[in-house]
Amino acid sequence: MDLTFYSMNRLSTIDVKWADLHSANNEFLNVVHSNPFYEILAVTQGPVFIQVHDEKLSLQAGEVLLLSPWEEHMGWKPVDESAGFFWVQFALQPGLGRPLTIQEFTTEMNMIHADQSDLRTEGLHSTETILIPRWGKLTHRYRVLSVFEEIRHQLLNPTGYYRLRTSLMLGQILEMIASDLLNHLELQRSFPKSFLIYRRVVNFLDENYKRDLSPEVIEQHLQRKYGYLCNVFKRYSGITMYSYILRLRVQLASHLLATTNASIHDIACMTGYDDPLYFSRCFKKMMSASPSEYRTQQQISKAKSSPPSFHK
Repeated sequence: MDLTFYSMNRLSTIDVKWADLHSANNEFLNVVHSNPFYEILAVTQGPVFIQVHDEKLSLQAGEVLLLSPWEEHMGWKPVDESAGFFWVQFALQPGLGRPLTIQEFTTEMNMIHADQSDLRTEGLHSTETILIPRWGKLTHRYRVLSVFEEIRHQLLNPTGYYRLRTSLMLGQILEMIASDLLNHLELQRSFPKSFLIYRRVVNFLDENYKRDLSPEVIEQHLQRKYGYLCNVFKRYSGITMYSYILRLRVQLASHLLATTNASIHDIACMTGYDDPLYFSRCFKKMMSASPSEYRTQQQISKAKSSPPSFHK
């Protein structure tokens, strides 16, 4: 089978729709299956003979196959009575990216997955992807199959937050399959030292942005030259350290303006500014509104979204 890979966004939502242990008996033979969901098949005992479009596959124990929505498949040859596979159908939002060749896969894996989602000022989004093979051989076969069995058990005996549990378990399975692939291809899986330093810078700024962060202070705490730290931070985040500090301060100021009655002077002090006028200029530069204008906008927005009150 040709090696084909799919990219899955790190923040994709997984929703398990159905799971069972299929005996792969002759009822599966020459019966075309397809549905609107992704499917993953994990062979417990092989061989299992599955045809996908015109491709006839012979899957052995411990092998997994990933199918796209509406992809037609069926059994093409009788199997032994002991043969079978776990069969899970699931929705994914956003869905998998286009198929990748081995060359594209290697290029993708050699990239460091660092984006602005690492930063506290960013919302819930990410460009980081997990690369999953269409077909693969499980390294930790029994561990993965036990999780498949637990998914099946949860769906057959639903209690409490069973849907959440099954989604988390399938995410665990996809991560194990993706990690198995890296091990099999012996690709570089560790991050360079510069990325680890970048993470140290992010953590330091997140906790100390309200302080007077002069180059000397940053150098002393991180034990690296300021110029080098600036270059590393810009390389992985896409913005400068100064810009990130400003974003952190404005983020806090926006929260305080919208949720408290503190004065502009006090909020300036709480966010690391000794000069309220300079604070106002920085705030307006980023938010396109002065602190007082922003507070008024938030008050009007809150009043419009509040339900009407009725008095007798």
